[in-house]
Amino acid sequence: MYYFTNNALTVEYKSTNIPVYFNPIDEDWKREKCSSLGFTYKKPITNQEFTPFMVPVERVYTTHFPIILSELICGDRKIRKQFARNIIENLVSNEDIKKLFQTKDMFEKYIAKTTILKAPNEPIDEEVVKSKWYTLEILAAAYYLKTCIYVYDYSFNVWILLRNSYTTFDSKNEKCIYLYLTKNRMGVVTNLTSP
Repeated sequence: MYYFTNNALTVEYKSTNIPVYFNPIDEDWKREKCSSLGFTYKKPITNQEFTPFMVPVERVYTTHFPIILSELICGDRKIRKQFARNIIENLVSNEDIKKLFQTKDMFEKYIAKTTILKAPNEPIDEEVVKSKWYTLEILAAAYYLKTCIYVYDYSFNVWILLRNSYTTFDSKNEKCIYLYLTKNRMGVVTNLTSP
């Protein structure tokens, strides 16, 4: 639940008793999704000469949400601006997200304050793309990608599920994106363990 009051967004999370499963996206899913979004999937580089100048991809794209998604799904951080623009366009035009605000004016104030979209086809400032993305932008990404996104929030020690519908959710068979969020970092969850 989202509330926009006093020029600030308040998020209230509700617990669910739906059984959930760790079912991360795989290479086939990525290839199909990337193609359906109009991009070209780049297969991960394996079995090649490895130099001291190479760094883990995760080090490069950790923290910046559009870069994380473009690298994770299509294997290409160069399309991060298109991912960012498409997610924000979904946020701006998404009727379900608009309903989360008490009034149209509150929604427009939120959009004006937080989005990177200034005018149609205007280039996106690279520094703005690197700025922090919030829960509503991640929800807009779930709508844009038509998939569920789990975010493990270290500050609350909880998993947050974001998706376009909760009534038809089948977590046992549905591929999802799993992310973690700390005070100043976001990244991809690749495995789980019990404490």
